[in-house]
Amino acid sequence: MSICAIKGIGIATSYGLGFEKLKDGLLNNYSTIKYSNLYNKFVAEIPIKNNFKISTYSLLEYVINEALDNANLSKEKLKDKNVLAIICTRSGKVPQKLIDLTVESEWLKDKEFLIKKILNLKNIYFASISAACATVNFAINQAINLLKDQSLFDYAIILGSELLNKYEIAGMEATKALGQFPAKPFDKERAGINLGEGGGAIIIENYKGEDNAKAIIKGVSTRVSVKSPTQTDILAFSNVIKDVLKNSKTNRIDMINAHATGTIEGDSAECKALNLCELLNGVPVTSIKGAIGHLLYSAGFPSIVSSIIFMQNNIIPPTIGLENIDTECNISAVNKNPINKKIKNILINSAGFYGNYSSMILSSPV
Repeated sequence: MSICAIKGIGIATSYGLGFEKLKDGLLNNYSTIKYSNLYNKFVAEIPIKNNFKISTYSLLEYVINEALDNANLSKEKLKDKNVLAIICTRSGKVPQKLIDLTVESEWLKDKEFLIKKILNLKNIYFASISAACATVNFAINQAINLLKDQSLFDYAIILGSELLNKYEIAGMEATKALGQFPAKPFDKERAGINLGEGGGAIIIENYKGEDNAKAIIKGVSTRVSVKSPTQTDILAFSNVIKDVLKNSKTNRIDMINAHATGTIEGDSAECKALNLCELLNGVPVTSIKGAIGHLLYSAGFPSIVSSIIFMQNNIIPPTIGLENIDTECNISAVNKNPINKKIKNILINSAGFYGNYSSMILSSPV
């Protein structure tokens, strides 16, 4: 596998717009999950100020521009480069009756045109991908494979967003996965997920030893198992983790940023998959879903950006919502107090409905 680096990151979550908002929220260990009278559910929404209505376009415009600034890449520097843009998207279509068309009509008409408008590039090539809640990792894996041939693309930009709507809520309610109170990953009283809002943009390039890389992607492994559309295939999940450890030749993991959304079956299955990997025994595990909710097909953006925050600050924060660990989750979950330690390598897990599994290893460039 070609070694690639994350050059720039842009992020939006229920903590607010931007990297610093996510950093402040996670390092101060507070949850953004609140009860919504609109949805009659606990959710994590992007804070709105001065009655400003955020849209898919305005959110993506923000995260793309933040990623460019973060990468020190001006549009002028990119104008003669070949750029691959992979849009992380849902597989289905939301009925227009359930969308605020006052802010979303342009996006529904032509996504590629609007992204071109933001980037103002002549050599930009589009793709889209949907792999449920593992979509971002699948997109990064695809980008890495295409960047191997340096005659094709100079950079890849992975982008996507998740804004709450009643269609998404109804779909998740049908799976019986939504919780009736704030998420409690790994906890013996956990009872389901909370949906969250946000999105991100991640700029990737072939790694050449640059000092300004935010993280090195040591490896990504993806698998699709057809065993069950909703139940976790523990063996497939474990094998995808073993694959990335083997293929990246990584012999030490300092922390695990788990997929753990707070469902009874999902958290337990992920822990069992981790326990089948001997190298990971005793490695500290945390989950951010109790802080910002679950962004579905955009969930990989905060997982990756939070991992960069943890590496830069050499800290593993506690799993918000975890009070009493379930005996079914026999792992070293970080609970109540953060762990301060040097973090070089982080394992990031993603799992989605219909048997989509992925595991990624990020390494600090310093």
